[in-house]
Amino acid sequence: MNKQKAMLAEKTESFLVLLFAFSIFLWKPGIYVSSALIITYTLILFVSSQNYRQQYLSSNAAMVSVAMFIVGIVTSLIAMQESDDVLWAARKTLFLLVIGFLFIAFKKTNNKKIAFYGLVAGFWVASLLTIFKNWHLIGKITRVEGTWPQGTWDALLGLFFVFLVVSIRHSVLSFKAKLFIIVTFCMSIYQLIWAGGRIPLVASVVVLVLYLLSLKLTKRIVLNTALAAIVAVTVSVTVFKDSADNFVNRMQSITDVKNDDYWVRLNLWKVGFNHAVFFMKNEPSSFLFGAGGKSYGPMQIEFFKDMPMNQADREKFTGFGYPSGDSHNMYIDSVLKNGIVWTVLFLFYLLWLATGFKIKNTWQRPEPFILLAFYVVLGMAYTILPHFFTYFLIFFMVYLLSSVQKNQSPLS
Repeated sequence: MNKQKAMLAEKTESFLVLLFAFSIFLWKPGIYVSSALIITYTLILFVSSQNYRQQYLSSNAAMVSVAMFIVGIVTSLIAMQESDDVLWAARKTLFLLVIGFLFIAFKKTNNKKIAFYGLVAGFWVASLLTIFKNWHLIGKITRVEGTWPQGTWDALLGLFFVFLVVSIRHSVLSFKAKLFIIVTFCMSIYQLIWAGGRIPLVASVVVLVLYLLSLKLTKRIVLNTALAAIVAVTVSVTVFKDSADNFVNRMQSITDVKNDDYWVRLNLWKVGFNHAVFFMKNEPSSFLFGAGGKSYGPMQIEFFKDMPMNQADREKFTGFGYPSGDSHNMYIDSVLKNGIVWTVLFLFYLLWLATGFKIKNTWQRPEPFILLAFYVVLGMAYTILPHFFTYFLIFFMVYLLSSVQKNQSPLS
């Protein structure tokens, strides 16, 4: 590849990183468009550039990710009830074909900066759009939907909040950069509180406590943590007092086990679990390889009709509009739609990506594992496998892996 083509390839690479990062908070089609462009770019360079081909083939993450994508397609072909099931699986796991590109692109410090500031710029645009759209709801007891549907929006905010905290561990920042991060940190807290999602906030607090415990508590870490806590509390009880009060009330409802939310969720898990057991006993192919992402919904509704449940509970459950084909638990839901083979393999794949299956890696570079821990906790109540949220997780994890491996700050 001559110098002119190499420069064009580098600029294209940076543009694709920016488009993908900026789209995360803002533009669902942008993620598909950038993914398609990234895959096209990767294929072109793989064929035309020996250097790029060598980098790609020597990347374990790239090759294992491609293998996981192929496994997903094969299992969906085995289990498919209709062709849309295969297309669904391909679309939902498309991010696996982007990972090799990201690992190669993030070897360049400039691309990491572009990714970070593109992501944060997208966050700010999305936050301002959310405030403008929901201005009349400020201070009211409600869950606010942002630029993504409600469940995806609050989950993404929780993940971004955790990412923002862990990504600056190695940072040596200028005063302006510190001020920018503090303001962004405050806005992320407010948006997370305003979104009203209890599980994302609980998960973020739990994993950040684990993160602090995994670190050697130096004076700098203690001071930064204290400063962040002071800022968060001050902002919550002053500027955003009404929204914070409303959110506290929602958080207190977590301990109310008689709450309808609890009751519905537990019954959704029960329906999903019983259906998985039914598959295991009567339809082993569906248990192993899934019933199909597009086909499964009506199957659950039919299964529920014959599932034992007293009439009062059945009427109450259906009165809430359930079942709908969604188990509100990524583990149960993925087994039903994708099969236990792919589900277990993919969870081990994420663990391998975060830790390399080495405990020392978790202690030396805990940041990717902390993001994975957030995902694991959130998945108990959210259906996020496979899902756009997994796109976000992978992007953040690869970003942190590339930063930690070179011991570089995302803001340096």
